Amino acid sequence: MQQPIKAIIAVLFLSSNPTVLLQTVNPWQVAADQTRWIQAQASILAGEPIEEEYTTRLLDLSGREVARFAGKFDQFSPDGARLLTASSKIQVAYLFDRSGRKLLQFNRNIAEFSPDGRLLAVVDGGTNYLYDASGRELAQLPGRFLGAPIFSPDSQRIVSFAEDSTYLLNAAGQQIAQIQGPFRKVLLGNGFSPDSQQFVMCQRLEPCFLFNASGQLLTQLEGEFIGFSPDGQKLITSDGDSNNPILNLYNRSGQKIAQLPGAYSIFSPVFSPDGQLFLVSNEIVGDTSYLYNSSGEAVAQLRGADGKFSSSGKFLVTVSNKTVYLYNIAGNEIAQVPGEQAAFLPGSETFVTFIWRVGGIQSFVSLGGESRLFESATGSLVLLQGELNSLEVMLFGTDIIPSTLSNGPYKIELSFVSSDGQCLVTTDSEASYLYDAAGNQLAQLPGVFQKFSPNGQYFVTTIDDTIYLFDRSGTKRLEIAGEFRSFSPDGQHLVITTQNSVH
Repeated sequence: MQQPIKAIIAVLFLSSNPTVLLQTVNPWQVAADQTRWIQAQASILAGEPIEEEYTTRLLDLSGREVARFAGKFDQFSPDGARLLTASSKIQVAYLFDRSGRKLLQFNRNIAEFSPDGRLLAVVDGGTNYLYDASGRELAQLPGRFLGAPIFSPDSQRIVSFAEDSTYLLNAAGQQIAQIQGPFRKVLLGNGFSPDSQQFVMCQRLEPCFLFNASGQLLTQLEGEFIGFSPDGQKLITSDGDSNNPILNLYNRSGQKIAQLPGAYSIFSPVFSPDGQLFLVSNEIVGDTSYLYNSSGEAVAQLRGADGKFSSSGKFLVTVSNKTVYLYNIAGNEIAQVPGEQAAFLPGSETFVTFIWRVGGIQSFVSLGGESRLFESATGSLVLLQGELNSLEVMLFGTDIIPSTLSNGPYKIELSFVSSDGQCLVTTDSEASYLYDAAGNQLAQLPGVFQKFSPNGQYFVTTIDDTIYLFDRSGTKRLEIAGEFRSFSPDGQHLVITTQNSVH
């Protein structure tokens, strides 16, 4: 996380000083780069392999190379059986299986796997292509994708948009329904219910319409669609404006259950794990949150916004003015803890908070701030050495998470916490620090923390181009040169990128 930040800072510095920028340009290097680009284009047209600047390598946890792939690693398929890489020289991407066999080469624009990993949707030159797991083209899809391709959670439906209609397609790319009207992608989530049997689309911001899995219109909804409950039995729309905000609560049939005043936020609602409670925040006119039950009855008014529930559903936290408020599910305040962000550890009543260091763009690096652990039941508070990575907190620590990053928008995934919530790692400019869930420091280790493996048994730190692999006891298992890119989904392999000698 830290290396890309440094690169951004360098670009900003050069851009603000034209003299320095001109002095760093080598005209011979520019000409060589242009020549390589032209050669790469010619290779593509001729169907020849491209001489890539980077190689992606798949290693086991002992450092033994299992396979290598042309280009820079982009992503694994959700099932881990395939991966995408991208050329750093030209708009080309590759699909490989895990043995290193190239399945597909295509012009890189937008590419996304279906949730089950068996399909790949690609946007190439304004045309949508659907491929199977072997890289075989299944269909050219009508319309276009507004942003990333929209798959249903069960991977059996795809939505594509045209100027005056929307296409609902099956997993073979065959049309199920053509829905008339200029729709757009729903802002938060992809609009499908968790069981994939219903979906919502909106015209501009509103009105919104509820459809079944066959593309049949069920009802029109008032306001802008916000989201489904975790069980898919309720859905919520936002109506009114910041001065008179309203939420509409509907059942699965599209019948309005309740109209809730006093809540306006693009981050609402946040449901409890069992779906019996939900929290909405008024972040426009003040940091206030409202707790409701699933029937739309008010439970309590709380201080703070950006709420989150513990995995047990017994506690929740909100944040306001560098203070984290802890409540029970009856809405009674239990404690106040310093912090600008907060998230519960998986399977735990312990939550972690952090405060950014003030300092412009450096605050995004988030080194030198404060991080704390708070145990809800006992009230124990521990100040940690080092800091959690603020970018990771913002990406994974909120209630809204892209489906490709978790099992759904109600699961909080924190890259600096092991998957069982029993270990976490903080970092600063000098080292990384391994803690157990009680806040006891287990080890001080070299490098800046990057990520835990999906199974939580290992984690990676880096110093420049050196990668360190540690187990959760803090024992070093591997030291290798390269750029760390990812763990495999099963946690048994590392993906690194190395630079080739390209002439």
